[in-house]
Order: sequence, then C-alpha cells, then structure tokens
Amino acid sequence: YGHERQSSTVILSSPPVITVMSPTSGTFTTWIPFKCEAQDDDISDILLYTIGVYYNNGSSTDWRNITNQTTSGTGLLYVYNTTQQTNISWRCTVTDSTYTVSATIGDLGIAKQPFVYIGSPVADYYIENQPINLVVSCYLPTSYDYSISHSWIDCNNDGYWDKAVDYTNSSINIHSASDSMQCLRLDPGESTIIGGCVFNKAADKIWKDPFCARLSHTKNYCVVSAQYKVNVHENPNENVFR
Repeated sequence: YGHERQSSTVILSSPPVITVMSPTSGTFTTWIPFKCEAQDDDISDILLYTIGVYYNNGSSTDWRNITNQTTSGTGLLYVYNTTQQTNISWRCTVTDSTYTVSATIGDLGIAKQPFVYIGSPVADYYIENQPINLVVSCYLPTSYDYSISHSWIDCNNDGYWDKAVDYTNSSINIHSASDSMQCLRLDPGESTIIGGCVFNKAADKIWKDPFCARLSHTKNYCVVSAQYKVNVHENPNENVFR
C-alpha cells in the first residue's frame, strides 16, 4: 500500500525594520523630542520601543534610557538645566515577539539660549473631549537682568489665557519656568495651541533677548509665545452613537 504524503507550510518571519528616526541633528535648549517608527511583516506582532540617549547629565557621560519597551516610539529628554554639550547620539531599539533590532544616529547638541517652548511630554495622539496634558517652558540666561513674571496657555487660540502661573510674588528674578498645563476640550480636527511666558524688566533697563529686542525700552512687559499643533481624532467609542 502507498502512503499519503502530508504537506506542511513553514511561515518565516523577518525582523522589524526601523524606518524613521528623528532628530538626526540640531541644537536644543529645553526638550529634545525623539521619534522612532518601525515596520513588521507580521501584523499581529506588537512592537515595543526603547529609546536611549548618550549624553552628559552633569555626573557622567553614558547611555541612559528615557523610555523602556513602550508601544509608542516617541520620547522626550528635558535638557534646559543640562550642561552645554555636543556629539549627543541616540538609539532606538525595537522588539517584536521574536526579534530585537536597534539603530543609532545623531549629532545633537544642548545650548543655553533664551527659549520658549510648548509641547507634550508623552502623547502625540489626542481624542476629542479628552484632556491634553502639555508643558510650557521658558528660559532666560542670568546675564539678562530681568525676569519671567508669568507662564500661560491659550488652548483655543482666541487671545485669552486659559491658565497662567504667576511668579510676580517671587523675591528673586525667575529665569526659568516649566509648568504643566491642561487643555480640557478640543473638537476633532487640527488645532493650534499657544503657550508662552511674560518677561518683565525694570524701567531703567533695555530689552536685549532675541524675542523682545525690538520693543521700545519704555515697555516693561514682553509676551513671548510658541505654537503646538495637534490633530484631534474622533472618539471611536462614540461613533456608533452618532
């Protein structure tokens, strides 16, 4: 008697492929935003990202992870109080159910210049009617003999502050501020959120930072701002009821 031959199929999977890493260069004063994306031939795989940065944190120069096996390929490193430096590299490591791959790039730097910043420390995906947690940061070198009087945020870009932090009661000049603020409601679609600080100088001083240098010396307050663009998505759990 003959024997029926059984056939079998072997499915071979491939390692993930890192397709996007940014930034590759640049000089930063407050936050360094990292983004890594990878593709996997098995759509059932969950990709886990770890982002590490090689820099001097004031104690030593070494690799330090700022994220560890998260499903988001984004991360932020806060550097406004970190020593000025160059030759900063960063590494993205991606793991699926079978493989681990990594890539290292970058020629980044940290500088001490006046800045104003608004952004998110964690998320870059937003859903309508859910809070958006943001950070507003500003910095003035101590060589500028004036101060930060307020930090603020305008969630709807309508010219009115939705939240502000008041530093005018401080007994010393405030040269750096980093405040967590929240926008409570945004409709689906693209929106621009504005945030920043107010600089305050004495009447006998002049403006000399790059944001306010064009102002007349008779004006003692200078409002500086930055923009953060967001794409707000419809809530998928509410679509069935629309």
